[in-house]
Amino acid sequence: DGGTSVLIIGAHFFDSPSLACVFDTTNHVPGRWISMTEIECVSPSSHSPKIVNVTVTLNGIDESAGLEYEYYHSPVISHIMPSYGPSVGGTAVTVIVRSSVTPSDDLRCRFGRNEVAGTFV
Repeated sequence: DGGTSVLIIGAHFFDSPSLACVFDTTNHVPGRWISMTEIECVSPSSHSPKIVNVTVTLNGIDESAGLEYEYYHSPVISHIMPSYGPSVGGTAVTVIVRSSVTPSDDLRCRFGRNEVAGTFV
């Protein structure tokens, strides 16, 4: 879907007006310099799930070696059970989705700003 903050870890980054991430060789998006080893970019939109190559340019011309980035459709939540629990947490919550979800070790659930590991059932 796009709009995801992507942290890129590398070396020899510097703050530059031309700092950008390049998604799929054609989508240049501005980069935000964090440190010599980290920059942040926001992924451009994509209308279909796919894996693209992402590179970094510091001067708008030369690009780094690339890494893969995967676009996927966000799941559509149908039901949550139970719909409430104690404020201290610890309640097991079942989330039922209408769209397909691929089983993954990276499955996460977010409650406000708190993120927890999820289990695919």
